Amino acid sequence: MKKSIFVILVLTLGILFVSCTKPAESESSAAEKQFNNVIKDLQNKLPGSEFCDKYVYMENLTEEEKNTGKNELSFILGILYSTSDIKSYKVENIKISSKPADAPAKIEKIATANITITLESKTDPVETETKTSEENLIYINGKWYGVYLYKEGTEVKSYPEMS
Repeated sequence: MKKSIFVILVLTLGILFVSCTKPAESESSAAEKQFNNVIKDLQNKLPGSEFCDKYVYMENLTEEEKNTGKNELSFILGILYSTSDIKSYKVENIKISSKPADAPAKIEKIATANITITLESKTDPVETETKTSEENLIYINGKWYGVYLYKEGTEVKSYPEMS
């Protein structure tokens, strides 16, 4: 009887140890997967409204404001899709951090990664351009998003701020 209690206790402690150390690893891989999903959807030319539904967290917006956001994103993606194709990409150096002090309370944490994308011109397939930038994902309600659109008073705001 004492041996079985000891074995159960050791197994319980082992499970607790594994479950306490594993989330940091799975958190980083979940963020990496979402970065890859975003880029793959851009490669596959996902329509702007669907892209918005998948990667933009909207809160307290009217239907008209949501539609305006979707239309603006569709316009921007339309320009990208018509001028170039994503030939290749790489996601590196993912870092997860707690939310910055200036971030809205809804945001729980932020993932930052270096993204290198090689674009191929649609007008001249020989012409390519490689861009590297630091990009962020934000974590809200158990999911990674690219942008948080919300209303503060009568003003629609975004985090991170979009210019």
